Amino acid sequence: ISYRKPGGPVSTERRVDPYHLARYQGEWYLIGHCHKRGAIATFAMSRIETVLLLEAVFSVPADFDHARYAGAHFGIFSGEREILVKVRFAREHAPYVLEREWHPRQTVVQRKNGSVVLEFPALHLYEVKRWVLSWGSGAKALAPRELVEAVQKELAAALADYDRGGRRVKQ
Repeated sequence: ISYRKPGGPVSTERRVDPYHLARYQGEWYLIGHCHKRGAIATFAMSRIETVLLLEAVFSVPADFDHARYAGAHFGIFSGEREILVKVRFAREHAPYVLEREWHPRQTVVQRKNGSVVLEFPALHLYEVKRWVLSWGSGAKALAPRELVEAVQKELAAALADYDRGGRRVKQ
């Protein structure tokens, strides 16, 4: 395939053995063995610019289980290592957090003040950061430090884009 990374100016050629197709938030993704990386990778179908069907034959490994592969994901992105995420939600958001499963391996601790702390493993923090930010002041990233700093940086950049009167600053 000829594949363009998000925001990437040029496509790269990849040889991929397709294992699974998944739909996530309205987008289709191809999960398969990427020969360039030497590992299983996820590709957004909308970023695949060309496809060439090769005559080479491959088999999906018997131990590949998409449910297990996606088990530690939060969203569609993947990474090399599992990271424990902790997010505190304000009392007014606690009912929404408690009423659903955000991750199959989550734990939720209810605090005396009515807030809750949600913990789960993730393999990538990009989508976690976006999700935490979507809760506004009702959520605070507690761990890992990398996530806390990414949220702080994003909030500082957003705040800097507004002047004291709440009007958008011209660029």
